Amino acid sequence: MTVDRGEKFTLKVPADPELGQNLYLANPGADVDVLEYRGDREDTGDGDGTQLFDFTALSPGKATVKLV
Repeated sequence: MTVDRGEKFTLKVPADPELGQNLYLANPGADVDVLEYRGDREDTGDGDGTQLFDFTALSPGKATVKLV
């Protein structure tokens, strides 16, 4: 995925909290000089069992986001 500096984006991944399928950002998280982690939330709109992870791109570079 490629994003511009200052751009906000969301990773949407399958998860079903009712079945105990919650994902978390691995520690350490993504490179804090490149990405700002803004939090996570559940997509409760259509009941499809997804979790959303929100980020903002801070500067040029590469970062790996690991979820566990």
